[in-house]
Amino acid sequence: MLKFKVPIYNVDIVFIVTKDILLEGRKHKLEFDLDINDSKGICFNSTIQKKIYIFIKEKHLKWSTITHECLHATNYILSSRGVEVTTENDEAQAYLLGYIVGKVQEYLV
Repeated sequence: MLKFKVPIYNVDIVFIVTKDILLEGRKHKLEFDLDINDSKGICFNSTIQKKIYIFIKEKHLKWSTITHECLHATNYILSSRGVEVTTENDEAQAYLLGYIVGKVQEYLV
C-alpha cells in the first residue's frame, strides 16, 4: 500500500494492489454503491475521509489500468477545485496525472 499527499491540491491518495477490492475497501471502512466484481480497478473518492483510494486487482496490475484509475483521481481532484478540464486548459490535468502515476511508478518499480 502506498499513501502520499498531492501538495498543491492538499489531497491524500491511497494506492492499493489487492486480490479483492471489496474486501480491501471494507478494511478501510469504505462502502461501494456500485457493482465492482468485474472491475480491473476502481478509484474511490472518500469525501468523509478526505482521501482518494485507487484499488487495482493483482491480476490486472498493468500500466494501462493504473493510468486509467489515476485519471479518475485527477478528475476528482480538479472537479473538487472547480476546474473544468477542456482541450484548451488540460495542462493542469496532464501535470497532475504525471505526478500521480510517477508516485505509483516509484512505489512499484
